[in-house]
Amino acid sequence: MQPSGFTDNIHKSSTLSPTEDSRMSSDSNNKIKIIAQNQLTEVLTILFDSGEDSDMTVQCGNRIWKLHRIIIRAGSEYFKKACQVDKFQEGITGTIELKDEDPQMVGLLLRYFYAHDYQIDDNGKAPLVAHARMYAIADKYSVPLLKELAKERFATCLKNIESKGIQSLDIPTLATAIEIIYTTTPDSDRGLRDAIIPIMIQFKTQLRASDEFMGLIMSILGEGEFAVEVIDAFANLGRATECTWRCKDCKRTGSGAVTACNSCGRTSLTFSYGQG
Repeated sequence: MQPSGFTDNIHKSSTLSPTEDSRMSSDSNNKIKIIAQNQLTEVLTILFDSGEDSDMTVQCGNRIWKLHRIIIRAGSEYFKKACQVDKFQEGITGTIELKDEDPQMVGLLLRYFYAHDYQIDDNGKAPLVAHARMYAIADKYSVPLLKELAKERFATCLKNIESKGIQSLDIPTLATAIEIIYTTTPDSDRGLRDAIIPIMIQFKTQLRASDEFMGLIMSILGEGEFAVEVIDAFANLGRATECTWRCKDCKRTGSGAVTACNSCGRTSLTFSYGQG
């Protein structure tokens, strides 16, 4: 025989409040949505790889992709227009040729329409240059969500460099990324430009001694725009309203393009660059 009130206690302990019930229901729905999204992405990726039922061909160099108008036109204003059968030759013939592009980057661009992601194999190195190129091609072909994703991953690479310090600074790679940024997007596009400036401030002494970096300044990159950016950043002028820093050792914060902490004298600083 069970103790008095045993059944009532079980009933009370197993009964959820409206708030708890709503939260569990929401969590369950979110899990179902994630599973469904993953399954859809998997199906679309298989469709991209197989080219089954394709009605559009994209060619770049010696690479050919069999694709689907309804998918590629949904993520890009460029491809949306190119797929129009009543306005453009590409829409009539069902073939789009992308000349003067890197087939590898085009492949990543096209796969993104199906997978909503891109993966870069850079042999274990920080793929800073690849993300800059991805940003550029996404801008050129009007794929805003891919452009934003590339921007986020580019910024993550820079944060890794910032946190690890001088030993992780690969100046030739940084110089290549800078060249891509200032030659493939208009000067009004601040997406990657604003991300790269704090790194230039943090490592300005090393960059000033680099032939690769100084070569970019002397080359009048971006019709002189890059040289102006560097001067403004190093002098804390121009677009910058404030360059703030934080010492990783003593946690002190301050402002200005300093090379060492005003308090402890150490150089393990992280920077942020405000915009005017």
